[in-house]
Amino acid sequence: ALPNALVVMAIKYGMVPELSGYDQLRREVKYGERSRVDILLEGPPGRCYVEVKNVSLVEAEAACFPDAVSERGPLCPGIDPHPELIRAWGLTVDAEGLAKFCDICVEAFSDFAVVKPQVAFFEALGAEGFRALEDVCAYARDAGLLVIADGKRGDIGSTARAYAAAFLEPRGVDPPLADALTVNPYLGSDSLEPFVAACRRHGAGVFCLVRTSNAGARDIQDA
Repeated sequence: ALPNALVVMAIKYGMVPELSGYDQLRREVKYGERSRVDILLEGPPGRCYVEVKNVSLVEAEAACFPDAVSERGPLCPGIDPHPELIRAWGLTVDAEGLAKFCDICVEAFSDFAVVKPQVAFFEALGAEGFRALEDVCAYARDAGLLVIADGKRGDIGSTARAYAAAFLEPRGVDPPLADALTVNPYLGSDSLEPFVAACRRHGAGVFCLVRTSNAGARDIQDA
């Protein structure tokens, strides 16, 4: 479950000081006759039984756990490693911190069908950042997730073909970076043709930017 996965990754990366110092972490460990504990930690401090509760209601700073029915739908969580968010998680704003952030996200989102990493945050860290993007895309696919690269690329001719090759076509013996790419069709239908052609050749997909929700969108989109 998502809450359990988040807690596991937080423990592994030392983000919960009270649960540090243990050598082994096991999940869904049976104890007694009809019970299981979410997480069992073992090591020099001894044994620690961790039960994870998903707080869905807070009243007057008190956590409540009302019964609720939830259904998984076709959601697509984004992987948006804002520097502020990385710092808030106690990680460093560099390639190493970015990789740890992405590992946590992929582990947490493993029950979904698809994830959408925002390319710009990776590119902002240069070559090492793009390597982190390649790694998270590969890690997500290994976890059985589809990957939409949120790059919003758009251009004409050879430049569009190069964008399509970068994200949607195999790179030597390696698979394409992503299963799909967000594109900007502002330059017209011919600017989309290289992306569509790549999709047909390699079974990829494109998501076209059509109408956005930002306040300034009306300046052009409603003209």
